[in-house]
Amino acid sequence: MYVYVFRYKELVKIGVSSDPERRVKAFPFMKIESAVKSECPLETEAHLHNMFRKYCVGGEFFSFPEVDIQRVVKELKDVETRNLDLTEVMFGEYICYVAENGFVNITDLLKKIFAKNEEYNVFYSNNILKKKALTTFISEFENEFDYSPVYKIHGRNGGTFVHPFLLNEIILSLGYAQEKVFSYEFLFHTAIIKKGV
Repeated sequence: MYVYVFRYKELVKIGVSSDPERRVKAFPFMKIESAVKSECPLETEAHLHNMFRKYCVGGEFFSFPEVDIQRVVKELKDVETRNLDLTEVMFGEYICYVAENGFVNITDLLKKIFAKNEEYNVFYSNNILKKKALTTFISEFENEFDYSPVYKIHGRNGGTFVHPFLLNEIILSLGYAQEKVFSYEFLFHTAIIKKGV
């Protein structure tokens, strides 16, 4: 699968397709600005949609000044080239995440953690982000960094994806010692990748 950026003047479409050349024909006024093969296309697409949400004019369509269109193309390439292996082993399982910012599918991760600790509770898993301490953290994060530390992907391979900082807060709130250690290791690993060490 590919993540693509189609363009017509300031109008940009960011989406996913197995064949961008064929897909662009559905929009005859647009051209392919960039198309990158992706191991985690839905996550990469959602990352771009979240990062540039202030430019969204509806669905997968965005309106950008010229300089920001090049930022979108650069970000797409960076997500896929900084870490070609977009899967990370966490808690003994493979988790697909967006390499640029380390967003993790917390839906799958919580299921695995709760199953391991024989405490899986669907209601708790679905409502964990509504805890007051976490909603406060999310609000402060958005104010500081001007983007959300959480986004959702619907459908197959979907789930709720969270920034490593928020992942750490969630894991700490669970109180499982081994998972706390894994969470700090992941946070450290993500920091090393971002620094290029």
